[in-house]
Amino acid sequence: MSNSWKTGHGSAWAKVRKFVLERDKWVCQECHQPIPRSAPRDDPMAPQVHHTGSRRLTGDDPAHLVAVHRHCNLEIGDPTQYDPSPSPGGWW
Repeated sequence: MSNSWKTGHGSAWAKVRKFVLERDKWVCQECHQPIPRSAPRDDPMAPQVHHTGSRRLTGDDPAHLVAVHRHCNLEIGDPTQYDPSPSPGGWW
């Protein structure tokens, strides 16, 4: 994991993040409430972008990203945490 991912910085991510927030009209896709544009980074209502699936598989493709509040993003958590374990396809 690069330092830019850990800190949330980087020009490519900034462009994707802005695109997703604009596409979703600054409305949280979890609670459907407006996201304040000027909320400080540590504010529970701060704008964030959530990966709906494994970033390892989807990267930063906007098709797999949604605008959310910081609080909502923390409640949702890591989408890969709920991925089912691989299992055999059948008993035959």
